[in-house]
Amino acid sequence: MIEKPYFLIDIFDSQQDQIDVLSVFLSDIEDFIGFTEYTNHISLCFEKESSSTNALGIIKSLYPKLQTASKTQKTENWNKVWEENFKPVLINDFAAIVAPHHQFVSTVKHCIVINPEMSFGTGHHETTSMMIFYLSECNLNHKSILDFGCGTGILALLAEKEGASVIDAIDYDQLCVDSTIANIARNNCSKLNVKLSDAQSIDRQYDIILANVNRAALLLSCDKLSSSLLSKGELILSGILEADLDVINEAFNAHLSYLDHKQQGEWLAVRYSRK
Repeated sequence: MIEKPYFLIDIFDSQQDQIDVLSVFLSDIEDFIGFTEYTNHISLCFEKESSSTNALGIIKSLYPKLQTASKTQKTENWNKVWEENFKPVLINDFAAIVAPHHQFVSTVKHCIVINPEMSFGTGHHETTSMMIFYLSECNLNHKSILDFGCGTGILALLAEKEGASVIDAIDYDQLCVDSTIANIARNNCSKLNVKLSDAQSIDRQYDIILANVNRAALLLSCDKLSSSLLSKGELILSGILEADLDVINEAFNAHLSYLDHKQQGEWLAVRYSRK
């Protein structure tokens, strides 16, 4: 097999909140594959040198005191290296998120098998785990669900397991769509409708809309997501920092009623209902 070069940025002595913030900014960079945690540093991986150069500029502008080092590395499969570091995630007794090589967890209500493949949505990040906490509190039986920005499809998969009757999952990234389709088969699900799409193509209304994306995508899609809720429907969103709550509330309160929010570290998940 011909080895492919990858372009790495090692970050030393970083704090978790710094990595969380950087992950939001770096997720918009095309060719950003993901990161691997080691004992004394975090290693970010890119497919193109220009992308790693762009990322380094972002890191330096946000955290100029962080110690970094850039390098090129050849490996047969960086995804495989990353996936080997994927650890199971437990959300109380409601759900376990495991990789295909992990043992099935029988002590929770739902055990979801996810092949990460660098798609967003493994349950490790605070934003995803808070969305799962919200799902554990909802009555999804016979409800219609939209998973907006589905990533690996983890939220849509849980929605089907919880008895939702209609589940649409959309993402603008073909890799995420492919990942969700593959994870549907892994979890013996059959009701999910998955397609490559954005908010503007939503053509029906739902009981519950799940949107775990970033602040920019939420603000851009605010009107469409709000109008796509049925009467008394709920919108549950995440991917925002504590400092962004006011601007998010200002946008969505024009259409919806704020119900409550959850917080883990600097990250929030917020719940709204249709007025």
